Amino acid sequence: MAQYVAVAPKIDGEVNPNEWAGVTPISRSLIIGGTNTDSGEKGKVWIAYDDTYVYIAARIYLQNPKSISADEFRDNVDLDGNDFFVIGLDT
Repeated sequence: MAQYVAVAPKIDGEVNPNEWAGVTPISRSLIIGGTNTDSGEKGKVWIAYDDTYVYIAARIYLQNPKSISADEFRDNVDLDGNDFFVIGLDT
């Protein structure tokens, strides 16, 4: 699913279509963690790589963006109760 890119996308918090040109996004429904239950929300993920790094971008389309919970900002702590995004790579 990942696609090779000759020029790395700029990592700046934006998914610029020009930077991700040639990388086909993966569109799918989001699941509720630990349940495999469809949340009713949708998202797209772009995965690319070059000779050194893997690049991942995501755009999540929420019906109610104000429902996002993220109140833990410390490193290496349990994020249970916070919303988060997980992707696994089978290398």
